[in-house]
Amino acid sequence: MSSTTRSFPLTTVEQRFWMLHLMHPDAPVANIGRVVELKGDLWPDDMVRAFGIVAQNPVLRMRVREERGVPVGHLGKAPTLEVDPDIADDAAVAAAVEAVVKAPYDLEAGPLVRARLLKRGEDDHLLVLGAHHLILDGWGLSRSLPRALARALRGQEMSFGDEAALEKKSHSKWHNYSVGLKFNMTMKLPSR
Repeated sequence: MSSTTRSFPLTTVEQRFWMLHLMHPDAPVANIGRVVELKGDLWPDDMVRAFGIVAQNPVLRMRVREERGVPVGHLGKAPTLEVDPDIADDAAVAAAVEAVVKAPYDLEAGPLVRARLLKRGEDDHLLVLGAHHLILDGWGLSRSLPRALARALRGQEMSFGDEAALEKKSHSKWHNYSVGLKFNMTMKLPSR
C-alpha cells in the first residue's frame, strides 16, 4: 500500500485492538467467526459476485498502519470469497472453518475479513466468515454482512463509497473526544 493512501484516525476501541494485536500478533484473541448454512439452489459464481459487491464497503477494506508512531486506518484492496467446490468430509470442513476463523491477521497488509464458501452437497453450502474484531463486531459479522450478501444476491442496488470512511473519520474524532481519552503510545512496563 502506498504511503500516499489517505489515512483516518482510529477510535480508542480500535486503538486498543491494535495494541492487543501488537502484544499477541499470532494469537486469535480478537478473531471472530460465523458459519452460515445455505440450503437450496446456489450458484457459487453468483455468491462470488455478490461478495465482490459487498466487499467494496470501506469497513471491509480497512487496514491499520503506523504513521509517526500512531496507528491510523487506511483502505486497501477488497477481500475476496474463496470457494471450495466439494468438501463433504466433516474433518475437512472443520479444518476449513478453523483456517478462516483462527488464522492470525496482518493488520497492515490485510484483508481483515475472510470468507470461504464450502460446498458440502448439491443444495448444501456453508458460508464461513471470519474477521478481526477491530473492523467488525459479532452483530456485523452475524447479521449485517449476511444481510448485505443476501441483498447483493437478489440484485438489489448497493452503493458503498469512500464517504463511509469519511463518516468513520468524523466518528473517530467524536468518539475519542467524548470518552476523554487521548491515545498515548508510551507504555511504562514493569522492570525485572
